[in-house]
Order: sequence, then structure tokens, then C-alpha cells
Amino acid sequence: MADLTGLPDFLLARWEEDETGARAAKPGPWRWDTSGGAFEEEPAPAGAPDWGDAGPNLVTDAPLGDQVVICATGHDASSVIVARADAEHITRWDPDRVLAEVQRGRFLVGLYQERQRAALADDDPHAWTAAAVLLMALQLEALPHAGHADCHADWLPTL
Repeated sequence: MADLTGLPDFLLARWEEDETGARAAKPGPWRWDTSGGAFEEEPAPAGAPDWGDAGPNLVTDAPLGDQVVICATGHDASSVIVARADAEHITRWDPDRVLAEVQRGRFLVGLYQERQRAALADDDPHAWTAAAVLLMALQLEALPHAGHADCHADWLPTL
């Protein structure tokens, strides 16, 4: 049987990294403003600047002074070339979503640790079952981090 004792701490460290990055970024929700240029496979919108395709701008709807996340505007701007499918994927992973994912993961680790403590304290067979199921959920949480240098192959679920 695999030694999974380090898995919760590994996941908590990855989520700490995710949270740090999300909090450093402009808050969401993010959306694409195509008034300055089109997506890669689409024609430029009516009224777009005629000095070249600057591409769409990624903006936040959060009440900030500067709402632009990514842009390419102005005469000397380098183009932002992005396909609609890529653009939609980027906006789905705005900082608010990442922070919610972090919260979910931390909650799972907390549940696992609580059930594990309960199982060790009084040998409750239901607590052991719950801890085992939650540990399997944590193994699934490790899948996105499979390529990380600190991720052990035996932490990953066998499907």
C-alpha cells in the first residue's frame, strides 16, 4: 500500500501557491472586450481601429480604477491573437474561481484530518471509512499536480 501521509501537506502547499497567484492578480470576474479587436478566427468588429488588429482586451468587471487585465491597444501595440475557445478558457479560470477551488481543497483536507483524528481516537469504523473515502478524494485532487517535482507517483489514483 502506498504511503500517503505527505499528500495533504503537498496539496496544501500547491493551493497556497495558487492562492498567492490569484490574490496578486486583478479580481474577477474577467471577460473579453472585443471593441478594440476580434478573436483570431473572427472579423474585426464594426468601429474597431483601422490601424491594425490589436486583438481583444481581457478586462475585469470588479470595481477598480484600472480594469484591463491584458490588452494590446495603441498604434505601436503588439497584437493579442487569441482564439475564442482559448479566451473562454482563460476567463473561466479567473482569480475568483481559483480562490473557490483553493477553498474547496482546504475544506476536503480539513474533513479528512478530522475524520482521521476521530478514527484514531476511538476506532470508530465509520470514521475509518470516511477517512479512506476522503483520502481517495485527495488523491484525485493530486492529479492536476502530477507533473510537480514534489508529487509522488503513488499519491495519484490508479484508475
